Amino acid sequence: MSVYHDSEGYSDGSSWFRESGDNPRANPIHDELDDFTRAYIEAALWSSTDYQTDEPLDKNYCLEDIRPQTLRLMIADCKKFQSDNIELLKGAEATGEMVFDFQRTGISDKRNPMLIRAGHDFWLTRAGHGCGFWDGDWPEPYGDKLTEASKKYAETPLIVCNGWLEIY
Repeated sequence: MSVYHDSEGYSDGSSWFRESGDNPRANPIHDELDDFTRAYIEAALWSSTDYQTDEPLDKNYCLEDIRPQTLRLMIADCKKFQSDNIELLKGAEATGEMVFDFQRTGISDKRNPMLIRAGHDFWLTRAGHGCGFWDGDWPEPYGDKLTEASKKYAETPLIVCNGWLEIY
């Protein structure tokens, strides 16, 4: 698959997004994803494994490979989580205690660091990974409350099915 170094730029040259010009699966909604949802999808791709090859999904798949119905569900969950927890997210950011070290990934200043961290941690917490809102990066009581809010969502592992990524 032809993955390019996207405009946000990752220092290792990897990207979770392909150029839409050469991709028949490109969808206009991809350009409209907010920072939270984009980070949620990025985390889903690098932290999930293709059980047929035992490789991380982001090695061979990207945003455009997510089945449209699955993408709509992911977007809806991200919107609902943000809407239901906006006061917690703003409160955590307002403490000034959050440290964002995105220099190593080369993420540009145009993206919202708090929303990137939140989308990333929502996926990891929801999926039951060994890190997330609860691992100490979020000031208390916000980390615990956001963890609790994430656990209201079922785990939704991504699987490969007929060349598409979908929720299992």
